[in-house]
Amino acid sequence: MSAGLLRFLVIVLPAALAGAIVAIFAVAILDDDDDKATAPGIDAPSVGADHWHAPYTYHVCGEKQPPAPNWDGVGVHTHGDGIVHVHPFNTSEEGAGARLVKWFEYGRGLLDGDEVRLPGQSRTHRNGEECPDGARGEVQVFVNGAKEDDYTRYVPRDGDRIRIVFGPAEDQIQLDDRIVLGDEAVTREIEITIDQPEPDEASATFTPTSLSIRAGETVRIIVHNVDDVSHGFRIVGYDGEYGTADDFVAVPEGSDPAKAEQGDLLQPGTDGFVVVRFDDVGNPLEFRDTTVVTATGTIVIQDAP
Repeated sequence: MSAGLLRFLVIVLPAALAGAIVAIFAVAILDDDDDKATAPGIDAPSVGADHWHAPYTYHVCGEKQPPAPNWDGVGVHTHGDGIVHVHPFNTSEEGAGARLVKWFEYGRGLLDGDEVRLPGQSRTHRNGEECPDGARGEVQVFVNGAKEDDYTRYVPRDGDRIRIVFGPAEDQIQLDDRIVLGDEAVTREIEITIDQPEPDEASATFTPTSLSIRAGETVRIIVHNVDDVSHGFRIVGYDGEYGTADDFVAVPEGSDPAKAEQGDLLQPGTDGFVVVRFDDVGNPLEFRDTTVVTATGTIVIQDAP
């Protein structure tokens, strides 16, 4: 055996094999990290530290769809309430394990670069598929009114307002689930508090649970969240259905209610507001916490003096 061949077998070949093995392990580690790391600049939800809520809606060819049904067993789930709940039970659900695409996966749905199927539904919609009006649809995700260019890396944050769309391409969405009034005509303010005194979400409650407003007056309702998790405040309109165009919705102080660019939920220890006016006297209108739908109250509309 020549000296050159011996050197190749003893020194070069083992070194090359070792390098290949290191490269394989590096790729595997990086791939695993991609499921645990989140996009730059986004705080990762952590086990035992975070309990986040992000309201969402799902639209197909211009039609709003029912919310996904309840599922449990994972910390990134929903209660069938139109809310993405994020409080990781284990480390695999932290960071990018809490991405919106993973939420779909945990619920046996699908959201990737060109397909969408809401958990609980059987039909998958694909980019290029025609809507009933002949327009070609595509999968899109909007967060607080802005389009997510790479929604596969998006991690829902506490208070985000998510709109998932299959339909003709859109650039920016408008609020279509509420009435937005300015402050100009406000004649008085009412304050209300939301708290959850016990670990059980069912203990969440408003104080007071009933508000009185005169027909035709414009009132600014200030909502104090004194809890250590996020909460919301939505008033149902005269149609008696939540999530429709005649609702009123509180937004965080400092945000523009016409854009809701900070979402609809109030962070722990913060305040929000909504300006309301009801012109007709009738049955009391319900309000509720959008994250805990059992926390409700009523608005009594009285005759104008």
